[in-house]
Amino acid sequence: MSQKAVKSVHTYIQNDLALVDFDYADSTGRYLASIKEFDLNNNIVKEIGYRPDGWVENHYTNKYNDKNQRIEHSIFDEDSQLMETHKFDYDDAGKVIGEACYYAEMDDSDYTHYVYDGDLLIEKRNMDSDNELYMLIKFSYTDKLLTHEEHYNDEMKLESEKVFEYNSEGKIITDMVIDRLEGDKHSHKYEYDEAGNRIKSLYYNKKDQLAIKTTFEYDDQGRNITLIDEMFMEYQQPDIPIVIVGR
Repeated sequence: MSQKAVKSVHTYIQNDLALVDFDYADSTGRYLASIKEFDLNNNIVKEIGYRPDGWVENHYTNKYNDKNQRIEHSIFDEDSQLMETHKFDYDDAGKVIGEACYYAEMDDSDYTHYVYDGDLLIEKRNMDSDNELYMLIKFSYTDKLLTHEEHYNDEMKLESEKVFEYNSEGKIITDMVIDRLEGDKHSHKYEYDEAGNRIKSLYYNKKDQLAIKTTFEYDDQGRNITLIDEMFMEYQQPDIPIVIVGR
């Protein structure tokens, strides 16, 4: 198995307000955003992501088999304590057919069955430790592009939906999340440059009002080097340019 990390990449956020807002920012006003470790096959074996206030936002590790299939995914809390571990099963064609989840602080587990129509995933069936169905996710496609997700609870009541739209190049231009229980929704709309890089993301609230606009800039190697968030309405804050620096 290929688990040993051979490369580590640190990503920093350059924020002009960092020296004022965050005591731990270095003298240039940047702070650590993430650490990623890779194995010989360029698989991510470890990632730690940080929020601007310095707290750990996500921390996980992965293990892979000799076919470069991820067979284990472990999630840790901000103190690096194990929370849960996911283990994956594959069929002879290399498709994930099952996912077992083990919870560290309780004697419990569940298993998710993956159901396909040809190569397309059409259902995820989440079974509890008593082998009772407690969640069902259905996927719908158009021209092999995912266009609709439906999330059902243990009573098979529709809880939420996701709807996706694409451009002629097959890139997502709109995704919408609808919460049927809370009567809420929000959506993102995306724009791309000629090279296919995402250059703009627009976030709309349930009243279809623009709340956040994010723009992206790239270097000549296609790497995202600048991200600028603009807040509107109840999200209103000073516009903050963010420069993404990798090492």
